[in-house]
Amino acid sequence: MATKERLEKAYEFFRLHAEDGTSFSIDEFCAATDYKESSFETNRSKHWNSFLARHPVGGYCVKREFLRGSKTAFIRHNSQIRQTLPVYERLKHGQVITYEFLLPLTLEDRLRRALDELFYRDTVERRLREVGLHNVERVVSRYEGEDDDHYMRRLLDRVGVMLSGYSISHVSGRFRASELQTRTEAGAMLVNEEPYLIDETTAVVRFMMPCLTTRVKFDAEPVAVIDVLQRDDRFEAEAFAAEVREIRALFFLIFVEAIVQSVQDQAEIWLLEGGVAERLYIWRRVREEQQEDQQLALAIPSTS
Repeated sequence: MATKERLEKAYEFFRLHAEDGTSFSIDEFCAATDYKESSFETNRSKHWNSFLARHPVGGYCVKREFLRGSKTAFIRHNSQIRQTLPVYERLKHGQVITYEFLLPLTLEDRLRRALDELFYRDTVERRLREVGLHNVERVVSRYEGEDDDHYMRRLLDRVGVMLSGYSISHVSGRFRASELQTRTEAGAMLVNEEPYLIDETTAVVRFMMPCLTTRVKFDAEPVAVIDVLQRDDRFEAEAFAAEVREIRALFFLIFVEAIVQSVQDQAEIWLLEGGVAERLYIWRRVREEQQEDQQLALAIPSTS
């Protein structure tokens, strides 16, 4: 019998057992499809393991997910050493930290360039050296006797796990461009071509960082799925708190200040933190006269 004919019989056999939920033995499979027992075992490990499961009373059963695939796809996939159904590692993170930059859409290209530079190992290393390893050590402690090279490799690996991408969405909004005015005053501003209300499309740049200390694994069985959805998340509080401090500090030191410097001509830059805590960070541009006042204050020694 040609291989394709045996695969067609195997597909129909598996489909029948997936539909009615009954178990089967290897002998029953071989009798219905003309496979040999050794061929069944070989194909089960190479191709069928993703949809076959051991039955509690013996034999095998076919997961319902098998019904999503067509006969053509089954035959095609069985000509390669790969799973007919995708195999996933299922993870749940009990806590996550998110950050959202709110910036004018006109700055999106500039922002993308600034972000993309920080998604390479060499540019992240350069940024860490700009910050100074002695400053990073205040958040990520060195191991005893750890030299700079090993410490840097560990930092880069940590950053790589912490953040691997971002998403951008566009929202429309209206903003007030000055202090609160009466309608008469706002009208006078309009006459003088001074903006009061501005319609602007905002680019929301979102980062999401799962907390590794709150991660648990689960499988696809209904009991396991229900359990992981309903159970109360329990994790070691001290380790979790330390990880949150580490994520915040690394994100700000490596990413945030680099982004702020790339869009520094804005009057205000907003960053919203979510997940573990709700926080809003604002960078408000200081007027030139205020900058001069601040610099003068720093230059004059305090008399107190």
